[in-house]
Amino acid sequence: MIQNVLLTGANGFLASHILSQLFTSQTSSIQHVRAVVRTSASADQILHDFPSNSRLSIVMVPDYAASGAFDSAVVSPDHPFDVVIHTPSGFGDLASSAHEHPMVKGALELLGAVKRFAPTVQRVVITSSNAAVIDYDPKVATTGKVFDEEDWNPVSWEEALPAGVSGQYKASKKFMEIAAMDFISKHQPFFGLVVLCPAAVFGPLKHVAGRGLNDLNLSNGMFWKMFCSARIEAKLPKQTVWSYVDVRDLATAHILATTCPIPDAFGHCLRLIIFARPFTYKAFCDILRANVPALAERTPQLPESDVVDEGAYGLSNARAIEVFGDDLVFRLMEETVVELAEQLLGIERAEKGSGK
Repeated sequence: MIQNVLLTGANGFLASHILSQLFTSQTSSIQHVRAVVRTSASADQILHDFPSNSRLSIVMVPDYAASGAFDSAVVSPDHPFDVVIHTPSGFGDLASSAHEHPMVKGALELLGAVKRFAPTVQRVVITSSNAAVIDYDPKVATTGKVFDEEDWNPVSWEEALPAGVSGQYKASKKFMEIAAMDFISKHQPFFGLVVLCPAAVFGPLKHVAGRGLNDLNLSNGMFWKMFCSARIEAKLPKQTVWSYVDVRDLATAHILATTCPIPDAFGHCLRLIIFARPFTYKAFCDILRANVPALAERTPQLPESDVVDEGAYGLSNARAIEVFGDDLVFRLMEETVVELAEQLLGIERAEKGSGK
């Protein structure tokens, strides 16, 4: 039973849902959540959604990678933390080495601060990505291989450098995980570590006020551009991502990960792939055309083939299902796709109404 939580990146796409569920879950025993944000604007965003919440406090950490960044944030005499949930966002960051990447440095700064100053913490949960799992080399990714938690993206930092932001993002998730697990192995702290590796994340935003279509996170921005703001005859790029999870289900997985058992076989570290099911671009388009009339001429009408490319890689979520059991139930694809599209259309109407 968790009572006091430190949540980083609390205004983000995923973390805002985690924050909401911490307070609203029927089984929640939360006494206090400290939300870590980088800017005062992010703090204002949270206060807009959770006004006058006596169980919520906010602290600003402008640079997660700075030396001692979290030292004061993890100290809470009145509400000593049981759990830390770290949702790092590193897309757009660049670095000459893995060790210098802000996502890697930020994770180590947080783990070090918890070990030094927060002895009541029992569990740290970190958001990674299936980008840290999959080998994207076509010689592997097109052989029908099903990746699981024992797999690692084999990319080196030297190989990631020429690939720019996207390549470094994938590599940084991998090296962040490795750094975090090495920390646990080396220091043997009093807390366990759970790392979640989600597939593509779609779903409605928790924060809508003041948000525009240019402010969307990467996956929802792709969803809007490809499926809701195109033309009926549009041709879509070749699909390379084959599995997804609703952001609300991923948020639930993070909360479950704060108390789930870590089997002895995994020591103090547990790695879990999180996804709901495979999907195709055509499946998303068919759902939208059938359920959202406003998109009848804006969603591509794709060819009849609705199967994953022969030889396309897959993912296994068997370990997560075993660990979480019936506590994690994935929403239907129709719910995710339709609710997201309708919300984005509402944002579009608001922008047009305001003259943007």
